[in-house]
Amino acid sequence: MPRMMQLNAIDLLKDDHRRLQDLFTRFDSADDDHRKRELAKEAIEELQTHTLIEEEILYPNCREALGSDELVNEAQEAHHVAKIVMTELRPMPAGDRFNAKFRNLSKAIIAHIQEEEKDLFPRIQGSTLDLERMGRDMRELRSHRAARALAMAASPSGLIAIGAILAAVAAGIWLRSRSESQPSRQRFRRLMPSMK
Repeated sequence: MPRMMQLNAIDLLKDDHRRLQDLFTRFDSADDDHRKRELAKEAIEELQTHTLIEEEILYPNCREALGSDELVNEAQEAHHVAKIVMTELRPMPAGDRFNAKFRNLSKAIIAHIQEEEKDLFPRIQGSTLDLERMGRDMRELRSHRAARALAMAASPSGLIAIGAILAAVAAGIWLRSRSESQPSRQRFRRLMPSMK
C-alpha cells in the first residue's frame, strides 16, 4: 500500500507542511521572477487544498473534541489572512512587489505550521479523535479537489460538463462511503452547492 494511503490525519498534514516548506525554499533560491511566479503558483494551489482540508475536517473535529479552543481560533484566523494575501497575489505580475508579498505569506505560513505542530497536534494526539478516519476523509477530499481542478483546467466547453459529471460521481461515491452523521454531509454539500 502506498505511504499516502496509510497516513493518519496528523501525518498527512505534516507531509503537506514539508511540501510547502520545500516550495518556499525553492522560491527563495530561484534566480528569475518567472520561476518564482511558477513556484508561488504551485505553493498557492497546495495551500488552497491544505486550508480546505484543515477547515472542513481538522478544525471541526478539533472543536468537537477540544471544545472552543484558542489554538483553533488562531489557526482559522491565520487561514483567513493567508486567503486574502493569496487573492492579492493571483493577478499580480511577477516582480519585486510580488516576491516581497509572497515572502511575507511564506513567513506567516511557516509560523502557522510551527504553531500547529508544536501546540495543536500534540493536543489532538492526546484526544479521542479518530485520526485514521480523519486521514481517510482528508485523502478523499484531496482526490475530489484534484479531480475537480483537472476538469476545470481542461475547460473548453464540453469538457466542463464532463468534469462536472465526474465531480458529481466522485461526490456521490464519497457521500455513500461515509457512514457518519448528517453534519458531515452538510459540510461537504457546502463545498458542492450544485448537489443540494
